[in-house]
Amino acid sequence: MVVSRAVHLVGHVETIGAFAGALSELDSRRAVALALVGERGIGNTCLLGELAARADARRVLVDALDPCTLAGPPGWGTGRSSCS
Repeated sequence: MVVSRAVHLVGHVETIGAFAGALSELDSRRAVALALVGERGIGNTCLLGELAARADARRVLVDALDPCTLAGPPGWGTGRSSCS
């Protein structure tokens, strides 16, 4: 069971909604690309952790291509985030 961390992501309702929409597209076997852009310290890593948890629950591969996040946030790919 994967527990969502969205409750800890105050102010990111639109972004979480975009994640849900993108994952629904993937469920329909359509390719999706997202760009998460924001200043440091506003929760980008936590948002990536949330996306990873939701993707893991659906058995969907999520890849971060930015060199700064290529290794991923703590817990990347495990359904866990440092933001819980």
